[in-house]
Amino acid sequence: MPAIDEGLAADDLDPVMRTSHRLKGSLGMLAAHSAETAAKKLEHHAGSGKMEQARDSRAALRAEMERLRPALTALAPRDFSRSEWGSRASTPSVQ
Repeated sequence: MPAIDEGLAADDLDPVMRTSHRLKGSLGMLAAHSAETAAKKLEHHAGSGKMEQARDSRAALRAEMERLRPALTALAPRDFSRSEWGSRASTPSVQ
């Protein structure tokens, strides 16, 4: 969520709104309802230009994501390391 943090640090709510919108959709697909709600609130506050409320919502989203981390980690393959994210070598080929 670096784009959210960078946007808040720069007082630029546009990337905060766009990123929280995408995150909200991903969390919804995972049925992570509390985290999805936190992302939705962040998106709303960012879209309304409410910087302080957006910062508060970011803190709530961070807490929900930390609460969700163990479940997401349990779903990841054991040999999947953070350094492999996005690597073509770690992507299974489809034939």
